[in-house]
Amino acid sequence: RVSANTVVENPQVAALVERYEEDRRLYIVREQKKREQAALLQRKAGNLYLGSSWCGSCHGEIEKAWLKSRHAEAISSLSAKGRDNDPACLACHVTGLNDNHAVGGFISMENNPKMSGVQCEVCHGPGGRHASFPGQVKMRSVKEETCRSCHNHDTDPTFDFKRSLNIIDHGKMPQGRK
Repeated sequence: RVSANTVVENPQVAALVERYEEDRRLYIVREQKKREQAALLQRKAGNLYLGSSWCGSCHGEIEKAWLKSRHAEAISSLSAKGRDNDPACLACHVTGLNDNHAVGGFISMENNPKMSGVQCEVCHGPGGRHASFPGQVKMRSVKEETCRSCHNHDTDPTFDFKRSLNIIDHGKMPQGRK
């Protein structure tokens, strides 16, 4: 009869069992983190920044007008001043920076340069849900407070919402302007 009292412990087998138990613990921790991340992404899944080129796949004329706008080149104005890494400035010159309610926003020029510039989703919100269900999910309407989050008294004291809205109306220039 074999029992724990009659079997001599083998140090090599004990080390293998110990290593197995440690690997198993690490596996459980990794799998738990994966489940937590998957749950977080599932909650945010529709809240996804896609970028202007994605928007342009359905709204091509609007994207073409945006590409010619100052908003499209907003990051360049920071680069020219050497402030393209200044978090206080970046928030108004890129798309989705530090948005804890959505994924895919700007992190850095190295990690996701496609989110540089003031794109559609800055004003209209992350487009993931709209892209998935375009006939059912509408994008956010632009209100004055949307613009004022960046064009405020300190950063743009002469900002005129009504005039600017006409200029930015997806490429439609007001009468007499070219």
